[in-house]
Amino acid sequence: MKSILTTIVAVLLTVSSFACDICGCSGAGNTLGILPHYQRSFLGIRTLYQSYENVNPLYESDNIQDYYVQTNLWGRYALGQRWQIIGVLPYNINHRTYDDNTIQGIGDASVLVNYNLINTIDSLATFRHHLMIGGGVKLPTGNFMEDEKFADVPANFRLGTGSFDALFNLVYTLQYQGFGFSANGSYRLATENKTRNYKFGNQTNITSFLFYQQRNENWAFQPYIGGSFEHLEKDTHYNAAQIGTGGQAIYGLIGTEAVYKNISVGMNYQMPLKQDYADGEIENRGRLTASVTYVF
Repeated sequence: MKSILTTIVAVLLTVSSFACDICGCSGAGNTLGILPHYQRSFLGIRTLYQSYENVNPLYESDNIQDYYVQTNLWGRYALGQRWQIIGVLPYNINHRTYDDNTIQGIGDASVLVNYNLINTIDSLATFRHHLMIGGGVKLPTGNFMEDEKFADVPANFRLGTGSFDALFNLVYTLQYQGFGFSANGSYRLATENKTRNYKFGNQTNITSFLFYQQRNENWAFQPYIGGSFEHLEKDTHYNAAQIGTGGQAIYGLIGTEAVYKNISVGMNYQMPLKQDYADGEIENRGRLTASVTYVF
């Protein structure tokens, strides 16, 4: 069995005062998360769960909670040793307790092309490196729900952004025997939804983690621990910044991946350590991701 590298964090991987304006279609699907088998093709299903709470003292927080479940059909096709094509098609379920409102449907799909600049992972060197850059596009396949009956639904609660967005990423991995370190940066450059003259804020993510890998011929087990930083610029409507949007946060990250032959199962949890979303009115209660992947 070919050597299994570290799981890599990479990117493609995010107005009403009663609802979360920084999660949903804009924030939840912006990152790919943990990618198994850095240079092999795969097809898998991944589910992300996260919840937010309005902490504005003017409202009863028990009645102002938002829950988001995003299930991705995703895959990667390796074109030789240098090029990779990654695609993600999300299905979103968003629920607001304030008005007991649930919407669901296909979200915004993403396509990303990666290129390996440096790759000595399979060499016999003591310290092995992997450096990858990529770029792509987020497509407006999700419904922005422009009907009049959705006029009071917050922009980020909708299934899609209604815009084409550019995606950029950079990933570096260092490995020494069974230990390793991985870091990446990603950026989403949003464009304006021409129908509503609404533009979601640009988003930056930086993630790093340490991992340890145990493996033999048929199986591998890899726990990891790290942290991430997320920054979202404010949304604009007719070029005017929108109150209750944007923000930033620092998360702690812990997870593991288990592989048996061609099947990989992974899970990770992100806990907010410090956050300031939506002008301090919204708090993230954590993010949980689980995935099953077939590698070929």
